[in-house]
Amino acid sequence: MSKSRLHTLKKWVTLQKAAAQLSEVFEEDVTEADLFQFALEGQLKLSVNLVNHGYARLGAVVPVDQAAVWIHAGSDYLPTMNEDIPESIREVIRAAQIGRPLSEDNRCALAGFISERYPSDASTGATLSGMLVPDDSAVVEIDYSKVHPISGVWDLSLYGAERLDIERRLMDELDGPAVELNTLDDVLLLDETRQIVASLQTYSRDVGYFPIERIPDDAMLVIRQSELQRFINERSDTPLEMSPRVEDGHLKTIAIMAKALAHQGGKQFGDAEKPNVSRGYEVLLAPHITEDMQGLSKSSLSERIKRGLQLVR
Repeated sequence: MSKSRLHTLKKWVTLQKAAAQLSEVFEEDVTEADLFQFALEGQLKLSVNLVNHGYARLGAVVPVDQAAVWIHAGSDYLPTMNEDIPESIREVIRAAQIGRPLSEDNRCALAGFISERYPSDASTGATLSGMLVPDDSAVVEIDYSKVHPISGVWDLSLYGAERLDIERRLMDELDGPAVELNTLDDVLLLDETRQIVASLQTYSRDVGYFPIERIPDDAMLVIRQSELQRFINERSDTPLEMSPRVEDGHLKTIAIMAKALAHQGGKQFGDAEKPNVSRGYEVLLAPHITEDMQGLSKSSLSERIKRGLQLVR
């Protein structure tokens, strides 16, 4: 395998390498600032390599219509938890939390349920079991009862404090104004399946484990190779390099199909040993190829069939 293809063997690359790779593909300068902006705009997922490992409280990202809820009343009353609240009332609370207008019937149902559980003079409130993601489609539910060791590469969710951290880094790269905003949110990471969410923790003798405010200094920002390839594929007409073995397999498949078509189609398509690619293209393929299909011109297809025929002889 040639040296130019070694990068495809890596599961992740540094931001510097990713920017260089994108610069080469798109034939224009791509900087780390561009990567930060792509990430904040939702076009590219950034990840973090926990070089010295870390500790986290784990949970899941749950669709908002399945999120747990609870109702509390003052400091003297234990909260009514999710399992003790009817699903119809949970739906009302979820709707209220994401800003949906409530009908009078829903308001009355919620008020009636609360009044049955708590005295009328108690200040009551209802809330979801975790933090809403930015588009209000899901809730981050963290199990704060346990702390787990974690390591390796995790994706930045950009739901919590890590988003503000990336905004700071973007402004630093652009020599822009200092980001002076603060947040009480946790730094939230997602595993590669995006099913497990991790709230990064730090430790103090006085209080034990508690959420960190920023991405750790000893954690390296990276991009998964699979994510970089997805980004390129969706925005470039230039196909990504594939291994010689996979490429040869594709070329052989194209050649065998051309031979089969020539055999079945008669003399106008040549014969199985020497297919008439030009005629086959005009009669069989051209009517089905649209302008937005890249890499399917007569010349490019002829070249692939010729290379494939050399491999199958």
